Amino acid sequence: MTVVLVAGAAGGLGHRTALAAARLPGTTVRGLVRTLSPSDPGKQKALEALKAAGVELAEGDLLQPGTLGPAVAGVDVVVSCVMGDEAAMVDGQANLLNAAKDAGFVASTFSMNLFALDPAVHFMIAPRRRFADILKDSGVPYLHISLGAFTEVFWGFFGLYCHEDGTLRYYGSPDQKLDVTTYQDTAEYTARAAIDPEATGILEFAGDQASEWSAVSINDVAAAYKEVYGKELPTKCLGSTADLAAEASRRFQADPSAWPMYIPLMYQRVMFDGSAKLHHVANNRYPDVHPTDMRSFLRQHPDLAAVAWWPGAPLPPEYYRK
Repeated sequence: MTVVLVAGAAGGLGHRTALAAARLPGTTVRGLVRTLSPSDPGKQKALEALKAAGVELAEGDLLQPGTLGPAVAGVDVVVSCVMGDEAAMVDGQANLLNAAKDAGFVASTFSMNLFALDPAVHFMIAPRRRFADILKDSGVPYLHISLGAFTEVFWGFFGLYCHEDGTLRYYGSPDQKLDVTTYQDTAEYTARAAIDPEATGILEFAGDQASEWSAVSINDVAAAYKEVYGKELPTKCLGSTADLAAEASRRFQADPSAWPMYIPLMYQRVMFDGSAKLHHVANNRYPDVHPTDMRSFLRQHPDLAAVAWWPGAPLPPEYYRK
């Protein structure tokens, strides 16, 4: 029996990963959460679903190392689905690593091919890279999972789809291939990789690589949209990738505290210039996972507005205006 601890089990990815792991034979799953009595009804519902699936819940704060002992006791592998600021991504994960030093560790990478990127291009890369160095030096068996962009985020926080004029916006070439993977597919791959003794280093997963819709371009997405919804999705080029880099820099310098105005552009920059592209996708490692391509994703969401917003609030309208 493999004991898997999922940190951040009340969050979107952590919740899905804990449930996916609990469905695998030979696993016992423990979910680490900050509180067992959250005030957020959504979080409380998530905890109830975990308990109903047989997931044991443990309370602990990554920034308070003394609270982590009971959660990590007896675990074989830790899956960190922590998302947050630099303190959480570096110090918090380091505390979790130290507490569970006898277990394997799946880091909260869950991003594009960030090991090929210059942290100066996107400052949110730096915390993940810093913790990756800590993890490498620890001597603990580890795994990073790269997935491109979450499909849900592609339609939401990345700011590519504009509700104001109903266009799909891009920079550079509309034929540049982009890797996208749903939260659920990421969870399924992560759960399997966590209990795979041969899974080490870096693994890449992305949409359905067996189909023409594996890595999708803006033109591919527009074609999928028309096929599924029966109407055109106009595309709009906002300039070159050099223009994109300049716009991201301009917005950051104008007001570093207004992160919704420039963080999406930083992600877009490394997507549209191809530097974040995955090159060693390993979907066939776990053939029982059938990942969701863009057409299937759109069919699952007849009301695209339901997925096109960042949780809690939309991007500010001014984001879409140069």
